[in-house]
Amino acid sequence: MPTSTTTTQPSIGSRLVDDAYISSLEAKLLLFERQRTTLQSELVTLKSSHTLSSTVLPSSIDDEYATPPSSLASTIVDPAPHPSDDEILSLALSRSSALNTHNLTRLHRLAGVTTFRMREPGQGGENLLGVRIEAFSQSKRSFEKPEYLFLRLDGNESWVLVRHSVPAFVGTAKLAEMYLPLPAKGAPRPVQKLDELIKQVRLRILKWRRREEMVESIRASAKAAGTVGDVTESWTVRVDSVWWDKEVTKVEIRWGNGMLVEMAVDATGDITKAVMKNRKGDRKRDIERTLIGPLESLPTKMGWIN
Repeated sequence: MPTSTTTTQPSIGSRLVDDAYISSLEAKLLLFERQRTTLQSELVTLKSSHTLSSTVLPSSIDDEYATPPSSLASTIVDPAPHPSDDEILSLALSRSSALNTHNLTRLHRLAGVTTFRMREPGQGGENLLGVRIEAFSQSKRSFEKPEYLFLRLDGNESWVLVRHSVPAFVGTAKLAEMYLPLPAKGAPRPVQKLDELIKQVRLRILKWRRREEMVESIRASAKAAGTVGDVTESWTVRVDSVWWDKEVTKVEIRWGNGMLVEMAVDATGDITKAVMKNRKGDRKRDIERTLIGPLESLPTKMGWIN
């Protein structure tokens, strides 16, 4: 009598585990294949191109940063006449690391603050910490002229602001007194907050540059609003001049019919007070009230733009 053989079927749970394991292996294999293809492509490109030592940084990098860091220069060397794949890959990775350091410096610049060490010119010049503060102009698509702070450590290991290039109205000296207090004779050394000083100076510079952008935009809108020779257009679009002070806290607009408005602007760029008069000195209080508010909304309120 033939003997029957019983085949044990795997459980549903074990089949699911096997399927998941196989799927994970397939995913890993696919990832490795992609990496292998990418590396092979890079190696072929490197072999067919000129040596890594002749590679230069892109011309789009600012002139100030066009010279590669010393770490980058030390990693780019003339390879052997017929380098191996490992040697080429090693060079590529080291160059990538150096470029990452270079790009990190540029990212710090985009953040608006960079620091550097310098020595005063002349024999016996002291070492200083330099802080460069930059604001990026959205309208110009470029950095504005940078402002600098120069500090030194005194005998008490306290930071002292030696000099700076920031306009006086920013109040850098007063901020330094607030955040970099110096110890009184015989008194314990007070806590200094250099990072807070830099933060506050930068914030005031950014607000000032932003106000500048606003009034420059206002002048451009006013200039474009009027139609030359069209005497039927409203007097509000026939602007003669737009003036503002260095700090951009006072703005004046003069029209062709003799109308003049003088406006006070706060640090955030809001018009807090407006006085409009005609040639006879009569006030236009109804218009004055409408001007109060964000400076950047002025062209819309005056009908220069829709």
